[in-house]
Amino acid sequence: MRILLISAINPHMESETRYPQLGLGYLVSYARKKLGADTHEFKVINRDIEEAVEEFRPDIVGISCFSSNYGIVKRYAAFCKGKGIPVVIGGIHISLLPDSFTKEMDIGALHEGEETFAEVIELYDRTGRFDPESCASIKGIIYWEDGRLKFTERRPLIDDLDEIPRPARELLNVRGSHLSMFTSRGCPYRCVFCASSRYWTKTRFASASYVAEEIKELYYDYGAKIISFYDDLFIVNRKRVKELRDILDAEGLLGKVSFSCSARANLVDDDMARLLKDLNVVSVALGLESGHQRVLKYLKGGNISVEANRSAVELLARNGITPNAAFIIGSPDETREEMMATYDFIRSVPLRNFNVYVMTPLPGTPVWAEAAGKGLIQKDFEDWASLDAVHFSKHYRKAIIVSETMSREEILKVYRKFQRLRYWVFFKNVHRHPFVKDVPRMTLALARERILGMVKG
Repeated sequence: MRILLISAINPHMESETRYPQLGLGYLVSYARKKLGADTHEFKVINRDIEEAVEEFRPDIVGISCFSSNYGIVKRYAAFCKGKGIPVVIGGIHISLLPDSFTKEMDIGALHEGEETFAEVIELYDRTGRFDPESCASIKGIIYWEDGRLKFTERRPLIDDLDEIPRPARELLNVRGSHLSMFTSRGCPYRCVFCASSRYWTKTRFASASYVAEEIKELYYDYGAKIISFYDDLFIVNRKRVKELRDILDAEGLLGKVSFSCSARANLVDDDMARLLKDLNVVSVALGLESGHQRVLKYLKGGNISVEANRSAVELLARNGITPNAAFIIGSPDETREEMMATYDFIRSVPLRNFNVYVMTPLPGTPVWAEAAGKGLIQKDFEDWASLDAVHFSKHYRKAIIVSETMSREEILKVYRKFQRLRYWVFFKNVHRHPFVKDVPRMTLALARERILGMVKG
């Protein structure tokens, strides 16, 4: 049986095409473990969908995406359904907003998908169809029965992440010496703008030995020199970070590979900064969000402070680790003065790079629920591209603005001011950035993206 897996990215956006879709790689490796390594043929793609369907002639198509690209998913699903191919949808969007499931889709795999997708494949391989009676026996899915959306029992999470084989990277577009991996799932914090904790429901960690084995694979088999840990919060399990350092030291790999990871400011103290330095972490991304205490408390809760943010940046910089950060402007009652407090904060700390985003409601978050309660999001909402917070300037006329203190145009003006500061900070420090070799490629790709954007409207 041939199975085509599609990552429904926007192929014209450089930021979406830069790294392989590891989530689909996990689906393949887990299915091979459960169903046999040679029983099915898999293909993973993220572009040229129509051509791939015609050439590969899949028996099943699986599609995964984020909310901002759900319009692309619907188009792909309709095309495949028109060819008589059953369509399985998975990922964070359909898990947190299952009512957006359409008649062109046969099954929606909710939340963690490895076990569910393996059972879906086994069912179709055995019966050649997805009839409602059989679908009802699979946990963690939605499907159609007599025109009504049906939910099965929620599937328990996989407790031991070591049970999931490493992703099938041979099917992914793995290139270059800067590669990526996951070592955990979930986040113990519940920021109002983030859906991760609602999607994963609890935080789980692969063991240090499992992580070390994957690092060895990337180093020896793929030539990795830099590995980015894409966990929501890599450092939250301090004991595991220490164990990983010790294993890499014993294996003779410590110092041969550089790492980047994400962190929360209140978890960065002197010991953690030194530990990350020992591990050869060269860059840390911090979700600092705001330079104003009242706004910061709204966004991240009461256990973080502006001074903790400042301390984390300074500690990392003093230990020779490049601190990068993300900020959000445009919270419901945030004033221009409070936004400018964030601007002044950025100028006062030794950041090497930062990103700023305008508050965007995402399905499953308190911000989404609040926006819906205020009538900013209707039940028949379909403008998924407007949820693209990364490219706000391009979509600002359609973006859902939750601010009650500033107009759309006023927020855009402030956003552009932040962007000018961002470019100044980046280019001032580019010669010291640990990923400086990536800059020419990224600059060319971003220029291509900008040109395509202008051509397309």
